[in-house]
Amino acid sequence: MLGDALLMVANAFPDTPEGVLYFAVISQCVKDGIQPEYKNFRGAKHKNSVAAYWRRSALRYLRGPMFHAEMCGVEADYIRRLLKKGGFDVFQTE
Repeated sequence: MLGDALLMVANAFPDTPEGVLYFAVISQCVKDGIQPEYKNFRGAKHKNSVAAYWRRSALRYLRGPMFHAEMCGVEADYIRRLLKKGGFDVFQTE
């Protein structure tokens, strides 16, 4: 389902080198944002790992104005709606 949502997001971007690049930024943030949090051998969350940093950074970007999408004329709220329909709600993810 998330793949279908990302395909719809990709189709909203213009078919230009800039559009392809800016969609790549969004899709990388989605990939980083859906990664599970790293847990150490005791099962405790490890908030200082590199993966946790990238995950937090990606979620912060996806919750914000997403200026790469806005530069291509794609509204950030539209992207968030499609991702939510695909099963990834950026505001419910911790």
